Amino acid sequence: MDSDKKANIVTVTIPLGWTGSYLVFTILIFPPYLMLFQCVLHVSWWMILRVLTVQKAFNIERQFRARQLNKIPGKIA
Repeated sequence: MDSDKKANIVTVTIPLGWTGSYLVFTILIFPPYLMLFQCVLHVSWWMILRVLTVQKAFNIERQFRARQLNKIPGKIA
């Protein structure tokens, strides 16, 4: 966020601030897992294998809270 301001780049995080961007990040990361559980119940139990990545999502979220943002893009992509 600070590097965006220095480079005069307008991103979603600048008007939202740190707390708002954290909320958007968590909304983008965790609801797909809730939808996955819904699919597991109604479609196929094999989809539960994707739940193994939940721990990695929590680790990425912890890095975001610790403001170690330079490591996150490579892990999400």
